[in-house]
Amino acid sequence: VGSNETQSAMHIDSAGTNFWLYLLSGRKEWRFYSRRDLVNTYQFPAGAHFLPDVFAPNFSKFPLLRHAEMYVGIQEPGELVFIPAGNPHGVRNLDNIHGVSMNYVDSSNMWIYLWHMLESNTWRTFEMFTDGSTFPHGIRSGQRPMAFGEWKSTYWKELTYDM
Repeated sequence: VGSNETQSAMHIDSAGTNFWLYLLSGRKEWRFYSRRDLVNTYQFPAGAHFLPDVFAPNFSKFPLLRHAEMYVGIQEPGELVFIPAGNPHGVRNLDNIHGVSMNYVDSSNMWIYLWHMLESNTWRTFEMFTDGSTFPHGIRSGQRPMAFGEWKSTYWKELTYDM
């Protein structure tokens, strides 16, 4: 739930997680960069935020920003936006909105997540993902689509991962 004309400054989502947002009502404006452009986006030295205002870039003050490719999109109700791990982005509400969102870790961003766990001295979490038994690794070649309830009730540690 968010009110009209509120926004978040340019940032990277915590712990290297992927992010998605499904918009139920209202409209949002998204501005984001690829993580390949981090060198040109003026990240705060020890944090997930950035110095430039993504909605009013000052190229005189931040000249390298000219070399970063900005993507802009308007999200309408019924649309889902996906932000891959490590991609700087900012968002503002153009209307009063409500939606459903989630940050998550999967095989596409596991290495970024683990790096963040090491960086933050979260040893227990790092160990859980790397001990070879607590958290299953791999992909199942025979995986088929499943409903959320079936997915949620699957005991993943009992399955065989062949890829």
